[in-house]
Amino acid sequence: MPWFLDLRELLEANTGTPHFDFSGAIRARIASCAKKEPLPLFFTNSSKIADNLAFDPHDRPVPAAIPVLYLTAAAKRKYLKDESGIG
Repeated sequence: MPWFLDLRELLEANTGTPHFDFSGAIRARIASCAKKEPLPLFFTNSSKIADNLAFDPHDRPVPAAIPVLYLTAAAKRKYLKDESGIG
């Protein structure tokens, strides 16, 4: 069963925190969720705060133990009409 996690709370709780490691926080969430074995894990962002997530070819994180996907706002609107499973 896939899991859906919204980055909104994480972004809004850390707005104005200059040393907040957003990528590290996402990796920590992935590691925590992986222990519960969701398959796959989808991240979305319903906040008005831009997450500025983008592919970085120089970033070489440890591979996640589960499949992880990020859905842009446009993809979320197009493919997830029912938001009841997104939390």
